Amino acid sequence: MNAAPSLAYGRPSAALTLLILFVVAVLNYVDRQILTILLQSIKRDLHLSDTQLGLLTGPAFAITFALAGLPLAFLAERRSRKFVILLSLGVWSLCTALIGAVQTFAQLLAARMLVAIGEAGSAPASQSVLGDLYPHGRRAGPMAIFSASVSVGILIGLVMGGALEASLGWRNAFIAVGLPGLAVTVVLAFAFREPTPTTADPAQVGGSWKGLAGLWAIRPYRGIVIGGALHLIAASALNQWIAAYLIRAFALGPREVGVPLGLLVGCVGGAATIAGGLLADRLARLRPQWLAWLPALTMVTGVPAMVGVFLAPTFATALALLVVPVVSATAYISPLLAGVQLLAPMGTRTAAAGLMMLVGGVFGQAVGPLLVGFLSDQLVSLGTAASLRVALGAVTPISLIAAAVLWKAGSEIPHAAGAVLHSRGVGAT
Repeated sequence: MNAAPSLAYGRPSAALTLLILFVVAVLNYVDRQILTILLQSIKRDLHLSDTQLGLLTGPAFAITFALAGLPLAFLAERRSRKFVILLSLGVWSLCTALIGAVQTFAQLLAARMLVAIGEAGSAPASQSVLGDLYPHGRRAGPMAIFSASVSVGILIGLVMGGALEASLGWRNAFIAVGLPGLAVTVVLAFAFREPTPTTADPAQVGGSWKGLAGLWAIRPYRGIVIGGALHLIAASALNQWIAAYLIRAFALGPREVGVPLGLLVGCVGGAATIAGGLLADRLARLRPQWLAWLPALTMVTGVPAMVGVFLAPTFATALALLVVPVVSATAYISPLLAGVQLLAPMGTRTAAAGLMMLVGGVFGQAVGPLLVGFLSDQLVSLGTAASLRVALGAVTPISLIAAAVLWKAGSEIPHAAGAVLHSRGVGAT
């Protein structure tokens, strides 16, 4: 294979590919996030407990998502990343629409797991494509634009979900956001061109357990993965439960919470994601440690502000205080993704992203929402007022531990990155 892709930083073909991957990722998070604004309606209609809702938004989705992601990453690494991305888009779009027909918790759980399987293939393959298109020092910026899809998807999911629930009901809301993805899949099949991977030797391709063992042996990569997973315990709990908390705490409806919360997360989170990536690119050109240090600093700042959200006396005050935690929960993403792509040996970029997703899903996204739901139910049984507030507050400080792990990982990046770049025979890809 060619040692470098023909698409260079900033050229129109690279920009078009980035735009396509951004659109796919937005659809991913719209279909994923719409559930959170509809939790209260689903809870009432299907008579569910908070533990069941936590299972639904945590382990049922995250573990399935993580376990399916690694085999799909192997497939994308060895075959076609384009095929995996478009197949994933079609599957999750169809299964999201099918949620509108469920009648029991078991059916809802199964449908949600199918959505997770569909969504599992796109992120690692997309990150790998961007890793081939953009060089070190100019990679966190495009990663930030790609990662901003999270905030945009959350914005659309919350705002549209609240509006659709009020006018059509929660079942039709799922159908309305799921079906358009099938049409987009067909369009992108003709518009999306995959760049040539930067693998010099097919024997180095990381689509194997041996390749994963080699990745895990890289200490700063391991630190980034573990630190990111720890932060995800708190960040995913906040992401999945904040809408339900605000609805309960201030006696509001899905639309009343969904619109302002969606705008806050979408606008502030999107801006923070892009700013974090651009700042990380600037700092990383001087010292690559900042790819882990910058996320660590944002995590530390978010904890006290989140405590303030739980103590806020009014909805407006809570939203104002939520700005800092939203920045903390979004600005860290693109620097860590860029760090993973920097540290991954040749031919392992998709697998590196998939392994990060596996650990983050099993030990981060799966734990946070379920832990909060379980704690909330236990506190209710003990007669504790504002049980969801206390449960969310209990997991928030975990981000401080994550920050410490990432700071240590950052100090180890220069040596490991130098060894990886030497093995590629290049200066900075």
